[in-house]
Amino acid sequence: MLAYLDEILEPADAGAIEEKIKESEFATGLMHRIRDVTRKLRLAAPKVEGPGMGLDANTVAEYLDNTLPSERVPDFERVCLESDVHLAEVAASHQILTLVLGEPAEVHPDSRQKMYRLLAAQAASAALKEGANGQRARLDAPPGRPPRKRPEVPEYLRESTTPMPIWRWAAAAVLLVIIGGLAVLAIGPQRIRTLLATAPKEGNPPEQAAPGSPDPAAPTEPALPLAGDANTQGDPQRQPNGDAVQNANDADGTDLRVPADATKADAAPARNGNSDMTNASDPSPIAPLPPSDVSIPTDNAPSKNTGNDPGSGDNTTIAADGSASDVPPENGDPQGIGRFFSEKDVLLATDAAGQEWRRLPARALLFPGQRLLALPTYRPSIDFSVGARLELLGDSLVELLVPDPDGVPGLGVIHGRAVLMTTANPDTRLRLRLGESEGIISFGHAASTLAIDVRTIHAEGADPETDPGLLAVDLVAVTGDVSWQPDPTAEPTLLRAPARWDGSAAAAGQPETIEAPPAWITRGELTFRENGANLFVEQNLPTDRPVSLSLRELAESRREEVRSLAARSLALIGEFGPFVSVLSDRNQKSAWRYEIDNLRQAMWRSQQTAAQVREAFQHQRGPDDGPALFRMLWGYNEQQIADGATGRLLELLDHDDLDYRVLAIWNLRRITGLNLPYYPDHSADERRRHIQRWRDKLQTGAPAAAAG
Repeated sequence: MLAYLDEILEPADAGAIEEKIKESEFATGLMHRIRDVTRKLRLAAPKVEGPGMGLDANTVAEYLDNTLPSERVPDFERVCLESDVHLAEVAASHQILTLVLGEPAEVHPDSRQKMYRLLAAQAASAALKEGANGQRARLDAPPGRPPRKRPEVPEYLRESTTPMPIWRWAAAAVLLVIIGGLAVLAIGPQRIRTLLATAPKEGNPPEQAAPGSPDPAAPTEPALPLAGDANTQGDPQRQPNGDAVQNANDADGTDLRVPADATKADAAPARNGNSDMTNASDPSPIAPLPPSDVSIPTDNAPSKNTGNDPGSGDNTTIAADGSASDVPPENGDPQGIGRFFSEKDVLLATDAAGQEWRRLPARALLFPGQRLLALPTYRPSIDFSVGARLELLGDSLVELLVPDPDGVPGLGVIHGRAVLMTTANPDTRLRLRLGESEGIISFGHAASTLAIDVRTIHAEGADPETDPGLLAVDLVAVTGDVSWQPDPTAEPTLLRAPARWDGSAAAAGQPETIEAPPAWITRGELTFRENGANLFVEQNLPTDRPVSLSLRELAESRREEVRSLAARSLALIGEFGPFVSVLSDRNQKSAWRYEIDNLRQAMWRSQQTAAQVREAFQHQRGPDDGPALFRMLWGYNEQQIADGATGRLLELLDHDDLDYRVLAIWNLRRITGLNLPYYPDHSADERRRHIQRWRDKLQTGAPAAAAG
């Protein structure tokens, strides 16, 4: 009843307790009494010590831990029923323990890493201090707290009582002179002389001259020529004034200025009909302008050819995200085919070698050959450059394929569920690989949506290392029209929503109309605990380190829901050690059923994954117990049940190891369809009472319904 009031029972167990309380007037009254006594503010507490005590703290602890001997339990409960003080003590202690174990304190990974570095930092600091004093660093000395030094005011905070010395003023003046000289060098002496020579005289403002007429404000003597210019007379384009060169440009605004180190061959051709920018009497090239006026294109700035040089053209390329780039792909580098935009959801991708998983940062560009993995409880989405959007559900693995000669990118769904839709673009096409089948998906409308489900159908009781199972593929048209064409010469299969089509290799039927799309297509609401674990993992999974390291740390969290999510995530990347340990953890009993289901799904994905699961059991439980526990994950078929599998499972309900009992009751409930009470984590005496009820029920002929 205490577990029911504190809401820590499984839904089925809580429902059974609730029915019993409603049927019993005594139980209903006791429930209300427990609630009343725990809310009384002036209720006294049991004495901590003294003669003649009915209960002490150790007795309460043993009762709450289910370790109190069975012969003492009736006396203990009788005292609680007779005394409000003792009843409130037990109920309040149970409630406090539930809160503490359910929401424990959490150590942030950054704090954990900081604690790891404390000893090394302290040793390094001590070595530096001793080295500065000319002493040998004694790192092997026993650690001890150094004496605290008296705090002193830093020198830069102390008030100065002496004026600044003269040499500091002199140094500041010299520094200013040096900065001025550097500025002159940066501008260039030639440019300074040009500006001085062409500047208008004081009191004579410049007048606007007509095109082709001499400038009345021009000096009577020629200005000093620029470096490298042998003849500047008679050529308006050769005048040292930078504005004259700008005026010589075409109407299209093309800048004819070239860098100072440009050669004659690099100079742009003239736009006035001449073959180059040289004077008829002087073959010297155009004088270079100072670097401050030169516009030099960089590798990061887009550029265009003017179309006058041989082979000119617009070199601007459009990347997968729609941005322009002037640098075409070289050396066969792959082009991005999509982008991951979500900042909250978690999406993993393999590194360049394809052997290490890392979390993708938001707005990351995606390339062919990458494998993408969505962790449980997350639904990340990516946008393809062709105008399609992919939303992955948790526990899903896909691969990005190289575009075909027509530029259509590809997507291979290895396992899991995904939703494909257009981004308001009709006639969008995408290559799709589903197991051994591959074809083209075409969206007929701007609002077309396709759901994909790829899973493995397995046989109960079969060895997953030798039986690969059957791959099942479902394509569901949620909205609009979607066509599937496995071969360019074949007739496409049209799916008009709502419709479902079996896309597995063994199926050859036509799409069937369904009443409604599957419920998993819509994003379901997470529970409070799932949402908390989801947020915690998202905030503590960095992008700059391997995911496996971060998930191992999260698998040691004190929060049950975080440990469960981290273990499920590690199983997706092939690390099953924390997953197997869950079955032996009493604090994670609420997650046992879901962990077993997820472990079986991982086991049946491939024969290689099944071998990894078996090796994880052997590593955790040894060469004898490991394979036996792994065998219990297979389940049992009708023939194996007839050969006595049920009797062996009944015996394992009283096994000394918790993981045996957990897997045994899980299999028994699947085989028989019964939901009789049994708790693997309870005491041996309580387990035996429940086991006897199971034996009596099975001997009377309980239905044997092997789960598929």
